[in-house]
Amino acid sequence: MLAVTAVEPISRDIFVIRDNEDFAWLFHGRVVREFGLGSDTAHPLNDFFHAAVAESLYAAQLSLASLIRVSRQSSAKYHERLLERGHGRADARLVILIADMRGLINDDKYAANLLELRYARRREGRAALRYWLLNKGFGASTVDTVLAAHLEAVDPLSDALALLQKRFGDERSADGRYPARAWNFLISRGYSSGIAQHALRRFFREQEDDPEYSQD
Repeated sequence: MLAVTAVEPISRDIFVIRDNEDFAWLFHGRVVREFGLGSDTAHPLNDFFHAAVAESLYAAQLSLASLIRVSRQSSAKYHERLLERGHGRADARLVILIADMRGLINDDKYAANLLELRYARRREGRAALRYWLLNKGFGASTVDTVLAAHLEAVDPLSDALALLQKRFGDERSADGRYPARAWNFLISRGYSSGIAQHALRRFFREQEDDPEYSQD
């Protein structure tokens, strides 16, 4: 058994707990209360170890809560931020899992919201949108899920034509440099070669009705 000989606050929420072997434990006030680590109490050594584990998790949970208040990010980005703050990998994974179970973090919903905003501004194709979401820290399965739902609700060919109209206006001569520039423009926006090909045919009046095209 270890006896608590002193409980000394070092801030509003953090306390130093000293035991009869003159060892100092640093605990949050909530951990002190939950484990009953008051002055002149005695506890098995395991209680102190369990309190230390709880302290580590609780500190990570508080850090995550502060990150969530500041900005919405993917789970992977939150994990990186927690590691940067000095929390262990296991603690970071666990508190993120708990936050996800509580609905405080939802990668699918957040990725879908970001995708909608990005698409509304830039009208990019699948490849560009996928690359952008992956760089935001979302997992491949999450990205592919939200992209599949997105592509069911949009018409990439119409979007590509609208981008061409906005970028090139009425410069529709099939001779000269415009078709090549238009092709590079659509590919840079993440449209597949199939969509780019059919969009250019329609835009430059080479073909009014195209055969079926692929979005991949």
